[in-house]
Amino acid sequence: MSGYRDYITSASGAIMDLVNDAASTVQSVAASTYTNMSESLQVHCQTVAERLLNFKYQDRSLMDCSPEYPDTIQPIWILGEKWSAKHDLEELREIVQTRLWFTYRRDFPSIGSSECTSDQGWGCMLRCGQMLLGSCLLDLHLSRDWRWNSESWKNEAYRNILKKFQDNKSAAYSIHQISLMGESVENKPVGTWFGPNTVVQVLRKLVRMDPSNDLAIHVAMDNTLIISEVKMTCLKTPDSTWRPLLLCISLRLGLTEVNPVYINGLKTCLSLPQAQGVLGGRPNHAFYILGFVEDEAIYLDPHVTQPYVDVDSWQRVYEDIN
Repeated sequence: MSGYRDYITSASGAIMDLVNDAASTVQSVAASTYTNMSESLQVHCQTVAERLLNFKYQDRSLMDCSPEYPDTIQPIWILGEKWSAKHDLEELREIVQTRLWFTYRRDFPSIGSSECTSDQGWGCMLRCGQMLLGSCLLDLHLSRDWRWNSESWKNEAYRNILKKFQDNKSAAYSIHQISLMGESVENKPVGTWFGPNTVVQVLRKLVRMDPSNDLAIHVAMDNTLIISEVKMTCLKTPDSTWRPLLLCISLRLGLTEVNPVYINGLKTCLSLPQAQGVLGGRPNHAFYILGFVEDEAIYLDPHVTQPYVDVDSWQRVYEDIN
């Protein structure tokens, strides 16, 4: 009788092992199927998102992006200078056209290991940061009175500024450098939106690595400007010579829009002769604000997608022609 009992126990154990193996196999297959479906769904969603972004940001003609100004007798303020829409219209257009306009790009070399070859939908604040820094470099190396024209490519200083913002890792202030610095220092994964404070903090670090060492950036936090820290930032060179300063003051002026109580103060700041504009807009939709007329902002909009351009190839073509 005991032998029969042992036989039944052994058979039961074998059956349970078989059931457990079958359950594990089913679970493994189910998990694998779920993973494959999940990855397939992610790829599909990513493809749909890219097509939506292409539709949203590429269905805009660059010919429609020329600056327009209201027909008003009220003064127009751009980068701390006062102008008239009645008498200075052509000059106003030249001023805005002279500023470096950085927008979304596509088909550039991938950013690190992220495989990102476009910044559509997430790079607007990074592009605004480039525009702010580019504006400073234009004023520093070419003066604020300098104006762009069809022959500007002949100007070596202008070409050197453009090269700093090429869409490749070797350029000092490329979308690649800004994204990777944000990932390593600010814990912002490549392909995610930056806030204005994040982008100026990243630029502050990048200017220190620029061999030309021609600009210092100081970011004032918590509504506090400490003069001794500013002086230290500007004198932080091997020979302790003073460097031009880009002073960034991080403020939140509202939740989804500017609180009206801040508008007059904002206008005053944009009227200062040293003003270099404002990085703002609304969450996930950034603009580079150059000035204002009445209660309307004048800004450069990065939400246009252009193809990647190799500035070095432009220079080679220009040299071959000439």
